[in-house]
Amino acid sequence: MNFRTLILIACCTTLGLYGCGKDSPTTDSNTCNLSDPVINTTWVQQIISDADCVLYKGATLSTCTYKGATHVYMENLASSLGICVKALYDCSGKKILDGTSADADWKNFNDAATNKTTIWTK
Repeated sequence: MNFRTLILIACCTTLGLYGCGKDSPTTDSNTCNLSDPVINTTWVQQIISDADCVLYKGATLSTCTYKGATHVYMENLASSLGICVKALYDCSGKKILDGTSADADWKNFNDAATNKTTIWTK
């Protein structure tokens, strides 16, 4: 093995061990640690079946990390109702933002949200 290979192995080992510290978060992007959020989570089912906020073809639910926590983001761009176009929920189902929230709040979310993963599409 050459010197560069040894350095690469040492760096990867160090990074791997550092990532296993006690302060590592225990949640993942799997909608607040639930195995099947669409089927097993009442508040997610309510979003999908809400008669006042029809979800049109192309609507999506995604998980993301925002302000250090996992959130659920709903996007329904075909809706003509502002409140039904998009919404952000925490893991308990509390709505954090919706289509009527200030543009600056949505800009902050869009700039800061990471690890977006689609979990449901209509």
